Amino acid sequence: MAEENYGVVKLDGDEYLRLAKIADSFVQKGKVEEKPNLIIIMGGIASGKSTVRKQSYDDGYALIDFGAIYLTLTENRKNQSEKDAVYCRIIGEMILTTAISQKRNVVIEIIGDEAEPLDTIIKGMERIGYKPSIMHIFAEIPQAYERHIKQVNDGRDDISSADTQEATMQTFIDYLNKN
Repeated sequence: MAEENYGVVKLDGDEYLRLAKIADSFVQKGKVEEKPNLIIIMGGIASGKSTVRKQSYDDGYALIDFGAIYLTLTENRKNQSEKDAVYCRIIGEMILTTAISQKRNVVIEIIGDEAEPLDTIIKGMERIGYKPSIMHIFAEIPQAYERHIKQVNDGRDDISSADTQEATMQTFIDYLNKN
């Protein structure tokens, strides 16, 4: 059996309140429902996942997106800290835990290239009363590449779900394994 590593993160009161305030800004966007929704938006890099999310699920859904959390935390990367990865994980856990406890709609963006963790999340969220839906966004490779280059040239400060899906999915799995 592999040895598990446990980390201890000490936050002072001001740090905790800062992280909680950021988490709350994501949570409060989620509408409370008797049977809340989990919307999983999947697709390749620069396929248009964020565009669809912003157009259809910006209002009424608590967003769990570690790129958006990071950019909010660091104010568009101006105030970076070596603790940012840990802070992002704490904020993500706060968002998920609070949204679920309050029965709020949740939306995530992932590439979705692994079936097993996705299956675990879908079944676990159904078990606790959520109605999961998957929206797969398709884009031709030349269109996605063109969109990506335009984003870079426009100086858009996005972080790809390819870089954040592992943290997103692991946060759900950790929560579901505990509850």
